[in-house]
Parts: sequence; C-alpha cells; structure tokens
Amino acid sequence: MCAGPVTLGGMLTDLRRLTSYDTATRAQLADGTLLSLTPEIAVDAATYRRLPPWERAEVRARAFGMAADRAVLCSLSAARILGIEVLSWDDTVELGYVNSDRTPPKSQRAPRTRYYGSRVPRTEIVVVDGLRVTGVERTLVDVARHHGVVEGVVVIDSALRRFPGLNVQRLTAAGEHLRLRGIATYRRAVQLCDEKSESPKESQARALIHLAALPGVKKVRTQARVAVGGRQIRVDLLIDGWLVVEVDGQIKYDGVTYGKPTDQVLREERQREKALQNLGYTVLRIGHADMVPAADGSVPMVDLIAQALARRARHLTTP
Repeated sequence: MCAGPVTLGGMLTDLRRLTSYDTATRAQLADGTLLSLTPEIAVDAATYRRLPPWERAEVRARAFGMAADRAVLCSLSAARILGIEVLSWDDTVELGYVNSDRTPPKSQRAPRTRYYGSRVPRTEIVVVDGLRVTGVERTLVDVARHHGVVEGVVVIDSALRRFPGLNVQRLTAAGEHLRLRGIATYRRAVQLCDEKSESPKESQARALIHLAALPGVKKVRTQARVAVGGRQIRVDLLIDGWLVVEVDGQIKYDGVTYGKPTDQVLREERQREKALQNLGYTVLRIGHADMVPAADGSVPMVDLIAQALARRARHLTTP
C-alpha cells in the first residue's frame, strides 16, 4: 500500500527555497494550484487529490518529515516511509521527539498530527530519503502499542516479508528490553506474526481469528498448499485442514493490477472454489466489510467461521 519514494517524494515543493523572484510558484499557491501541506511544504493540488487515500497519507508524512526540525516520524507514518504495509488509511501524521518525552501544546500542533510522549533514542532513528524516521524494530513496536494487536500483526508480517535479515527472534528480543506503555500488545503481535502472509488483509483476517479464540479451532495455516486435480494450489488460510478462508481485496478486481479482466478473475476464482468444494473443503470468501467490527464488537468474519464450525459439529454427530 506504500508507493515508492521517487513517485511520491518528488511531488513535494519546499517553500523555504523560494526566492523573491519566484512569482510563478507564489501565484500557484495563491490560486490553489499548489496546496500547502505544512507552512513549509506544498504539493500539486490536483495530483494530490487524485491519489488513493493511503498514498495521500504517505505524502503528508513525507511533507511533515521534510519540515520537521526536532521531531521524528514514528509509528504508522514511519512505517509508510519505510515501505511497510499498513491497514490504516488515516492520514494523521505521527511524530515523536529525539531523547525527549515532551510534546508541543495542542495550540501549536498542526491539524491531523499526533505527538507521542515516549522519548526516541538517537540509536533508534534512521534516515530514509532525507527524512528522519524511527528504525524498523522501533516502528513495529510503536504501531502495535499505539494501534493494537491486529495492526501490529499486519506491519510485522509486512516487515518480515520486506527485510530479509529480520526474524521472529530479533523482534522478540526488541520487545524484551523495552519498558514502554503498551509493550505487551507488541509482544502479543509478535506471537501471532507469520511471514508467509501475502497481504495486509490476509494478516488482518488471521489475527482476528486468533484473537477470537473460537472453541474448536486448533490450527490456522497461512498460504497452505492443497492438492487439487494433480496440482498444488495455495489458499490464504486453512483452518484445521478443512475450512478454507479466502481473503478478497478489491484491487484484484480492478482489471489492471493482476493483468486480467475482472470477469476472467471471477471465473477463475469460481472454478478454484468449486474444485476445493468437490474435495470436501468448506470455502468462505471474506471481504473488507466482513472484518469490520459491528457496534456490539462482533466481527462478521468470526461469526461466519463460528457458524461453519457449528454446522460441521452437527454433521459429525448426526447418525
């Protein structure tokens, strides 16, 4: 969900470099062609508004990172700059201070910014594309403790895919020596991580299943291989060897990203689903809405899995 730095970083104009002779840029600011994201950094307004929300969030993070004097990008904002996939589309920029737990008063904060009071040691800061951000391990810690286990699992899975030298042992050690509020949430996220996960939505679904602790669920496998008609196919999640959970992201149906027309993608999915059902698997197709908690806290996907478990239990006990 994070675009590359050349595409998004190159969109920004540093207004601090304006000369008194640059009337063209000043005219663009006046007529709204350029949009000021901070007092110091502007972006082409039309291009910015055409971006999908997750890319707008990254552009805002880059703008504040360019303008920051003493602050450092952290949590989800740092994850976006590091190229770590996240669930949230919220464009709130998250910041902390180097070796300081003081935050500016609310009257001095820009709209849609969030400052955290836990100090960030210099040893936990890296520079990416000229922006100061928390390093990978500290970023994962902060995302989990500020945004919860599910978002923590998503970013940890993504980081394990993206950074070959990263492993569960390193992540576990990173959480052992820190004494930060919410660190237990990070440790729980590490316990639930799986580098075989291929997308944020898949990580989200797996985390929600584990957290639901449904009676009867013993094992959840990620990207499990299933023999179908003499060939091996992979399914997103396989619960206890019989319940397949396929997580659908809308991007696969855009007719562009996967290099196939939408109707072809749908036909192939139906054929695959039918082949699995003919072998005795139960298949659940899960979308974004199925993972959004209802007002009472229940999650539709979890309810669907519980219902499938109940049907199987009745079938096994019926003479």
